[in-house]
Amino acid sequence: MRGTFKNPDAGVKTGPLLARGAAAVALGAVVGPAAALLALISPSDNEDNQCSTVLQQMKQKK
Repeated sequence: MRGTFKNPDAGVKTGPLLARGAAAVALGAVVGPAAALLALISPSDNEDNQCSTVLQQMKQKK
């Protein structure tokens, strides 16, 4: 908002708005793929799972 009460001038400053939009897009491009990798992480709390058994069998056969 600029101007006087009699003649107000309303507008949008495009510079900061474009900068915030570009930052949001860049953050989405970086965080999106990294967040997709979180689905592949499976904490085991040092418990044996089926994969470790299969891997041990494969190593023994070599």
